[in-house]
Amino acid sequence: MARRSPWARRVTAEDAPTSVTLVETGESVELVAIPGKPGEVMLRTELEQALADRDAADAYDRHTTAIEEFEQLDRARALWRPPCHDDLRFVTDSLPIADRIELQDICLTRCRIRGQCDAYARRARPSSGTWAGRSYLP
Repeated sequence: MARRSPWARRVTAEDAPTSVTLVETGESVELVAIPGKPGEVMLRTELEQALADRDAADAYDRHTTAIEEFEQLDRARALWRPPCHDDLRFVTDSLPIADRIELQDICLTRCRIRGQCDAYARRARPSSGTWAGRSYLP
């Protein structure tokens, strides 16, 4: 459970201040509404840090899950060699539409590990290439 900031408090829209003066320093700081929590305000700096921390945690979770998905894909590739194995078009940044359609067809009709490939690509969000029939463009 997330610890609530000592500066977070429930207020109504009419009595919500836009700033407060810190007793310790005499500094005037801005208050902002907390997204998704109607009637609650927080110091802007603390809210910005909390949002940055949440974004970093989400990115870490996505990265960790992508590694797990890649390990599953790698195990599947060890058991069966996919049609993309020696075809450099699958890792090329830019391809003509005809090639992208051909690669999509190969993935959808001839690949037995497309599920693992798709799971990895959805988590990792690759910057380019063709994964499970889906083109990722830079």
